[in-house]
Amino acid sequence: MPLFSRPCRLSSRILLAAALPLAAAALCHAEGNSADEPAQQRAMDGDAFARRALAATDLVLEQHIDPPTRQEMVLRTAQALLAKSNQPIPHELSRRLSDLSPDGLRQLLCEVWNAARASGNASDEEFEAAALEGMLATVPAGQFVPARAHRVEEQVRANRYVGIGIALGIDDADKRHPMIMSVFPRGPARLADAKPGDLILDVDGVSTGGVRLDKVIEMLRGDEGTPVTLLVRHSKSEETRTLAMTRGPVPFESLVGVRRLADDTWDFHVNDSEPIAYVRMEMIGISTLHELRQVARTLETQGFRAMVLDLRGSGVQGGFEYPVLVADELLDDGVIGRLRQPGREATVYRARPDSLLKGWPLVVLVSPYTRGEAEFLAAALQDNHRAILVGERTAGDAYVRTAVELSDGMGAIVLRTGVMERGDGRALVRPGRADDRRGPDAAAPPADPRADWGVQPDEAVAMDREQLTAWYRWRRERDRAEAASTAPADPPLDKALELLRTRLSDSRGM
Repeated sequence: MPLFSRPCRLSSRILLAAALPLAAAALCHAEGNSADEPAQQRAMDGDAFARRALAATDLVLEQHIDPPTRQEMVLRTAQALLAKSNQPIPHELSRRLSDLSPDGLRQLLCEVWNAARASGNASDEEFEAAALEGMLATVPAGQFVPARAHRVEEQVRANRYVGIGIALGIDDADKRHPMIMSVFPRGPARLADAKPGDLILDVDGVSTGGVRLDKVIEMLRGDEGTPVTLLVRHSKSEETRTLAMTRGPVPFESLVGVRRLADDTWDFHVNDSEPIAYVRMEMIGISTLHELRQVARTLETQGFRAMVLDLRGSGVQGGFEYPVLVADELLDDGVIGRLRQPGREATVYRARPDSLLKGWPLVVLVSPYTRGEAEFLAAALQDNHRAILVGERTAGDAYVRTAVELSDGMGAIVLRTGVMERGDGRALVRPGRADDRRGPDAAAPPADPRADWGVQPDEAVAMDREQLTAWYRWRRERDRAEAASTAPADPPLDKALELLRTRLSDSRGM
């Protein structure tokens, strides 16, 4: 029975020729030279795509912690290309594809690619992106990152992002122009006197009115050392200003305090009368260990004797080695945790003797937005009795994610390449996530609340929706001139302070 309703013209092959233009399908099988140069070029393109697609499936099979089958990935690749080119998807495709050899899979992909290109519905780049995204739909939390975005992400991981140093958003009042939400210290925009709340009216003379935010970001990006000029107007003023700057490296901060001071350092006091520091770990990356050592010296110099470490919403900037280094610095010996990767025995990581802030009472704040490497760090501090954890159970998303570069320079695919575990082997991953093929931002399926996953706090303190919304708004807008100077209600932080006051009081009475 043919794959499509019409008989297959190339009956000796289990391919898609029946539904594809015959000339396009035949290109996959051409041998020797041809007088038709354009056709020869198309044949090369189809074969090259098929080999690239199969090479991508090889990367998934080799490196993903829970890969789908090659047939599943090829099926979704073919379906995505057919859908992109508005061609019917044969009902028998899945069953017949399962019988194909590796060479048969290559031939099938070649035919589908040439048929898609012949439709003229999209560019080669768009077809390739659609094909990769289709393939990755079968991969748990798989994600395609185009080459340009991958280069930016690599700069961020190395903490050497080249740009002007701003975070953009949309102002509720003026939805036509992007607004600067924050300005990073020591970046070109800060040096040019850009301010949070500035609306960007044009970039190098090109208006941003009604332009999509991602397009404005592209307008702002450029090579190190190149100039860019912004015309801005603050959201609370009618006066415009011209800001000339030169793109350059923008360092990101991992650790922040309660409020930023005029000299771009942080005030870590929650209350001026108490020796309790508040430090939030915004991300765990290449500079975090160095920053932690600097902060520890500052806290000791300023007379602090206890610390709240906030891991709620911590992101990941680098790789698995960075939370291991941070845990090692905060622990005085003991097992940090384990990493399980495909085809290997689990690797156990131990902390070396001696630690920062030795003897200090430490409370760690966690929430459902504490995920990945931050969960691993929280578990290590809890299991070694180094900290009391306060808040809510963590996300249960303790996977190592790696951006694996595609060989053709097209970009990278982000894969789950490892699973983080507690030192005794207990899982941190929430049940059901290993089979989640709905994308990295999809919610996990319901799980038994009594099951042992994620990190349970020692002191359970929740925030209601209103409190959570207010806290995140304050955190996001804290650097803006009109932002509130004091933080909103934060019950987990209040509990942390209460515990630390008790610990400090007990130590004074000894």
